Amino acid sequence: MARDLVSAEIGFAVNDALQGKGLGTLLLERLALLAVRNGFQHLSALTMAENKPMLDVFRTSGFTISSRFENGCIEIDLSVVPTETSVARAELRDRVATNASLRPFFQPSSVAVVGASRNPTSIGNRILKAIIAGGFKGSVYPVNPKADMVLNAKCYPTLSALPETPELVLVVVPTEIINSVIDDCAASGARAAIVITAGFAETGAEGRARQQELLERDSRLRYADDWAELSWADKHRPADFFECVVCASFSS
Repeated sequence: MARDLVSAEIGFAVNDALQGKGLGTLLLERLALLAVRNGFQHLSALTMAENKPMLDVFRTSGFTISSRFENGCIEIDLSVVPTETSVARAELRDRVATNASLRPFFQPSSVAVVGASRNPTSIGNRILKAIIAGGFKGSVYPVNPKADMVLNAKCYPTLSALPETPELVLVVVPTEIINSVIDDCAASGARAAIVITAGFAETGAEGRARQQELLERDSRLRYADDWAELSWADKHRPADFFECVVCASFSS
């Protein structure tokens, strides 16, 4: 809410279940950016004196702040004009968030291979074999409703049947059922997924339309070059959201 031509009052609330995940800091950064773009130089907020987490959000933001205590509340005034300190802290948070978002892809604690096959020449079988032979230390779960065992590992019919939520899901299934599998990944609470299949943009107009349909399954989709990335929030989101990457296709 604007107070005058150069200052505005802000307020935001974060659900208790989502506190401590960086959402307050992200909201403040976005509000500050919008404020500067619209000609505002100062933001003010009122918070309870005992609300230390919220006060820490303001004090560690990197913005120049002043505060005033009155009647059990603290009024905060932030100068949102970018400074060397605020820019440096924003860049650091960006790097930390980016690293956190990539960790499930490169250092997952558990992996499920949807489409793991008993056929030794199939991509699903070869991927599962490579994970096991590579000495992966976490849990590995083949998922295939038509098999009981794959490479001496117990096979599960669906992601929901797994004894734990996999951090990374490798999706190696026919293109026509990709959408339903990705929905299952998100519903299961998986942190990340990699889709490895043929039949997307590399096959022509029909494949591009199929890929676009996948990309449009969520309004917060991000897309870059030959990789499609689905996210249930922006790349700066807390780390407990689901993310999917559609890799470049390859054939066996």
